[in-house]
Amino acid sequence: MVTVYGEMKKGYNEICNMKDNHPDMLMDIGIQIMDGGETLTISDAEKETCVLLLSGSVTFRWEGQEADGVRTTLKF
Repeated sequence: MVTVYGEMKKGYNEICNMKDNHPDMLMDIGIQIMDGGETLTISDAEKETCVLLLSGSVTFRWEGQEADGVRTTLKF
């Protein structure tokens, strides 16, 4: 079972990690809260990365490619 305590804060909110917070899940999972116009660079040669937009709009850029996304179905 995964438990999140307290309110989500701006920045990274850890749900679990492979080291010591529910390591049986074999994943690092968290929710990144950002303000409009912020940039987040994700780069880890050791791990796969999956990004799920929960709310708002985003421009993803990777390996010379770019794609825009919008999500309006979830409200926080």
